[in-house]
Amino acid sequence: PETQVLVPAVSNGEPQPLVTVASPAACGSLWNVNSWHWEDKNCMDLVTAEIQLALHRCSDTRLKHIPMLGGASILFSKVQVKGDGSFALRRGKRILCFDVAVSFTWEARDEHGGPLGAKGSGTITELTQDEDVPCVAIEVSATFTGASDAKAAGSWMQTHGSRV
Repeated sequence: PETQVLVPAVSNGEPQPLVTVASPAACGSLWNVNSWHWEDKNCMDLVTAEIQLALHRCSDTRLKHIPMLGGASILFSKVQVKGDGSFALRRGKRILCFDVAVSFTWEARDEHGGPLGAKGSGTITELTQDEDVPCVAIEVSATFTGASDAKAAGSWMQTHGSRV
């Protein structure tokens, strides 16, 4: 069975209403006629890129100009993803399997983009395709440059950061 996907149609560079398009069935290697045998394909590059994109989106939306912190923002860097990720193919069906650990550093910036003085790191010890909400551990360290603002940002990340 083919899956129906809605995609935007474009005509003369102008957006049009969404159009339903059938997505093609997954296919394996040439030696695997009709995808009869199980076949795994490594997709760690894709898993890593998706995790980095998710953190970037989070930083650009939910963690940008946080009202409780006077408009401060949280930025992520040094994102590392370790583990396994693959597509399993059989009989035209694609199954995504991944089991990864993620680590990153974060830094609080004031409403003008300057350093606020709070920074730390975060880890997701296990992220799999079965997890709806991963458990995130946030470590906080504050420098002395931001005084009370740095402490507020550090406390906020410790209590709210893992839920974002």
